[in-house]
Amino acid sequence: MELEALGAVDLEPRSAGVQFGGTRETAMRACLWLRAATRVQEVILERTVRSDKELYEAVRSVRWRKLLPAGATLGIDASLQDSFYTDPRFLVHRVKDAVVDRVRDDRGERPDVDRHRPDLPLFALLHRDTLQVSRVWAPSLHRRGYRDARSKSPLNEALAAGLVRLAGYEGTERFLDPMCGSGTLLIEAALFAARVAPGLGRPFPFERWPDVEAGSFQQLVAEARDARRPIETLLGFDRDPDAVAIARGAAKRAGADVRVDVHDVAALDVDPAPELVVTNPPWGERIGEGEDLVRSWNELGRFLKRSCGGATAWILSGNPELTRHLGMKTSRRIALPVGPIECRFLRYEIRP
Repeated sequence: MELEALGAVDLEPRSAGVQFGGTRETAMRACLWLRAATRVQEVILERTVRSDKELYEAVRSVRWRKLLPAGATLGIDASLQDSFYTDPRFLVHRVKDAVVDRVRDDRGERPDVDRHRPDLPLFALLHRDTLQVSRVWAPSLHRRGYRDARSKSPLNEALAAGLVRLAGYEGTERFLDPMCGSGTLLIEAALFAARVAPGLGRPFPFERWPDVEAGSFQQLVAEARDARRPIETLLGFDRDPDAVAIARGAAKRAGADVRVDVHDVAALDVDPAPELVVTNPPWGERIGEGEDLVRSWNELGRFLKRSCGGATAWILSGNPELTRHLGMKTSRRIALPVGPIECRFLRYEIRP
């Protein structure tokens, strides 16, 4: 959905993402506007390799000097899936050797490696005997820069944004998170509603690449700044004053138009009623074992039936035993991994 709106073509779901086609402008728009992605990268090499030697020769065959100008630095990240290597560090090492050796032979100089902010970040994936090496246009897109280090929420910004869109939020409905914790769902909803490009204000590696037109990107940045629109304030509540303080600070840093107050869902009432509720109640990961989880879910169900008639509610759960305490029947269930936990994103239609 996000990629199609940005002009991407030939979309093909993959195990860890979506492959798409488009122009360099499409890629730059993706870096600026994608909310539910963690990385944008361009495949440079894809080949079958069955040994360390074949892998080295495949990477070395690329004319890296065109992508790595004199004085530019190199960085490599890697992932393995059922491959002949046992540690991703081996893959990083061999890819680095192949790139460095080819550049040195072609140009007579050895490029430096920068692990923190390289001019050319590469990502290598070895899935069984298929090697894919990509240059990374935008790393760590899920790190928007507003979250507090004290936040214990299992949801990062990209996952929260994905949940908001999966819930069908269009940016105009009355939105509520009655158990908002550190506020990530609420903030991502507000930024989407206000048409705030999540990539604004951050540097990207491609801005230093010789084959990318910097002026074109600056035009896209100007368009993104002009796209912002005013919205009605989104509401969030939580009974933990510390969590509310964290959420308020994060919202301020994000420039999100939200209001977060301390309130237990057991005594909460809202007027007018929300049209869409999206929330991530505690299910054993965010709070300690001594917390009364059953009571929390009971009270959430009562609140939804009491104050949210006519609304659609989407609730994330990592504990299937707790969901029955809502006292409601789901209309849809979506399986979602959140870290190591297999969660369910549950939809409820609240009767008026």
